[in-house]
Amino acid sequence: MEKLISIFEGLITKWVVYLIGMPIFLMAIVEALNGFGRKLWGAFPCAIEIVESLLVIIIFFGVSVVAVERGHVKIDLLTRKFPLAIQNYLTILTDIVGAGVFGLITWGAWKMAIYAVKIMEMRIAVIDFPIWPFKVIFAFGGTLFVIQLLINVVKSIYLIRGDTRYANVEKIQEPEEIQL
Repeated sequence: MEKLISIFEGLITKWVVYLIGMPIFLMAIVEALNGFGRKLWGAFPCAIEIVESLLVIIIFFGVSVVAVERGHVKIDLLTRKFPLAIQNYLTILTDIVGAGVFGLITWGAWKMAIYAVKIMEMRIAVIDFPIWPFKVIFAFGGTLFVIQLLINVVKSIYLIRGDTRYANVEKIQEPEEIQL
């Protein structure tokens, strides 16, 4: 199981980062052409649709990378005073709740994606713009995120048991006291 987790996380950190970078570059080009085009010859066709669609890739694949690195935003005003074991149990609880909530969102996203593929959903603009691929990407990105949250639960359970080597999990250090 450790090998599967390492492979999954390796793919996320290696390939998904590049997958996120390409849309950012394309968005910059589209918006530059749109900005110059408005002044010189006219707006870039489908600029809004392209940027909206590329944001789906950036956001819904980006959350998986953040989950691999456990790099979320948290405010631990209360929990930083808890013993390390309780902090680890709370981490498991938040990962389970997150997997449940995003699992429901992802399930709905797959239903929408399947329907969009069936009807080959398009957005009518200056040029008909296909949005069905981005609904599939949204659902797939959500699936990766839910899988990573469940992997984080497994890693936290092993951490509580004292196995700090499991899937490259490093032991969380006790927080330092803040001197005022």
